[in-house]
Amino acid sequence: MASSSKRARTGNESYYRHVDGVKCDRALLEAAERVASNGPIGLVDAMDLWDKAKDGNRITEVERHTLGWVVEHLEFTEKGRAFMEQQLLDGSYYTSIGRTKYSRALLQRAETFSAEQSISQQQAVDLWQLALDGERLGDCERRTLRYVLQNLNATTGARKFLLAKLDPAVTPDESQLPRSKSLTSPAVRSRGAPILSAEWILSFVGSLLFVIFCNSAPRR
Repeated sequence: MASSSKRARTGNESYYRHVDGVKCDRALLEAAERVASNGPIGLVDAMDLWDKAKDGNRITEVERHTLGWVVEHLEFTEKGRAFMEQQLLDGSYYTSIGRTKYSRALLQRAETFSAEQSISQQQAVDLWQLALDGERLGDCERRTLRYVLQNLNATTGARKFLLAKLDPAVTPDESQLPRSKSLTSPAVRSRGAPILSAEWILSFVGSLLFVIFCNSAPRR
């Protein structure tokens, strides 16, 4: 059911604006133009425009045509455009695996790279830029990149790059370095390797006995 504000304005032609033969929602179109006047429409602004069109829990054909015109004629960031195009197609920006939501566009791009060969370092840079899109990294995008690292083939350079970006506090190649055998290694412990050398122990015992002998000798 349409909102009361929509019903009240439906018969008023000032509510609409015709652009290139397309009947548009005036307020929605002008809102998009205001955003675009300050730079490409990003993901957050695209979401706001979609919510504005969807007041009353539904989107009318006029509003859908308005957003279609906006996507075609105004400048978007890649992430903002992907969101809007996906919403206009089927209303889903996300894809779900199990009960977890991931960024559909980001995951599809990674799967395309991985299908051809292992994801290269340059392709990892492309994925990172798509995830950021000029804005901070969102939880969904971070989760998607971690899924990519865990489930898709990627070169060592690509893994190092993404790991460093996702968690700068951790050395990106720590998990890939071979572990050196140490005293705590099960393999070393199983051989019963001594912690101290026999020569050092004998020298220490000799010194200790000498000190004890000197202190116990009778004094004149």
